[in-house]
Amino acid sequence: MAGTAQRPITLPQTEHKQVQELEAMLNRGNAALVSSTGERIDLPSTVYEILRKLATLMARGQAVWCQTIRLSLLSAPQTF
Repeated sequence: MAGTAQRPITLPQTEHKQVQELEAMLNRGNAALVSSTGERIDLPSTVYEILRKLATLMARGQAVWCQTIRLSLLSAPQTF
């Protein structure tokens, strides 16, 4: 996405009920994706957690904006 302006993603009112249903489903436990051909893959726990948090925020009417950050061993916060 380099060079493109990023904007918050706002949920259209027409999709609000679907996102509320998705949030409820995700709050019941881990999920999987199923393709149109029936291929299934369980979501890794990190991806599941991100999706769950995004669905919760959007179901509450909040806009979301995803941004990548780079961390390295040299720049990561240190705790002792």
